[in-house]
Amino acid sequence: MLDGVGCDTMAAAGLSITVRLGDGGEASCVATVTITDGTTTETLQAVGHPCVYAGAYEQPGKWTVTAKQKGYVSATQTAIEVVKGDCHVLGESVTLTLQPE
Repeated sequence: MLDGVGCDTMAAAGLSITVRLGDGGEASCVATVTITDGTTTETLQAVGHPCVYAGAYEQPGKWTVTAKQKGYVSATQTAIEVVKGDCHVLGESVTLTLQPE
């Protein structure tokens, strides 16, 4: 318990990322998605349907997200701030759109 708040033991994702293909807007489940905060770098795997890439579990910081896929121009979003809440990080949702080459 943190200052009267009951906290559970689950690990919360700091980033939830959706990758869309610009030629139709559909979600991509086969993109290569990496996140970095300058110290830590993670390569994420897609889960669920529609696909979501989740990472930065319980890791506050300023993150850069990059998505790549064959036949498309890579996309990057920088300075995504994940902050620590009372019990877990407060997750941020990011959508990157890949345009055809």
